Amino acid sequence: MDLSELDVQAAAENGAAMQLMHPATGEPLEHDGKPITITLMGADSAAFRRSVALAMAKQSKARDVDLSKATGEEIMATFDKGERAAVEHLLAVTIGWDNIVWEGEVLPFSRENAAMVYSRHRWIRDQANK
Repeated sequence: MDLSELDVQAAAENGAAMQLMHPATGEPLEHDGKPITITLMGADSAAFRRSVALAMAKQSKARDVDLSKATGEEIMATFDKGERAAVEHLLAVTIGWDNIVWEGEVLPFSRENAAMVYSRHRWIRDQANK
């Protein structure tokens, strides 16, 4: 195999489908016999690199909170910012999904729907981040 022939940039931009796994059993999730998947761009994609660079810039500008001296409200605010940043990163690299069902209906892919799903289900974020 000639490594110079591999176009990892194009593959990263096109993304790859990740099948969701049940958070407790590890079994592949399906709907009507079809895999439930989320399509994510790879780490070599421009969107991924931009998202990471933006997160790094925000972190460098953020005020450091000494959690040992912080109030409960300050700790929760710091936690909430981290949660929002994690969702924003995944939104930047998610380009589609298949067979996600919400409240009995197939949920069409959109940025708003992805934000809702990622915000409500940490286990999905964890799988996508891996």
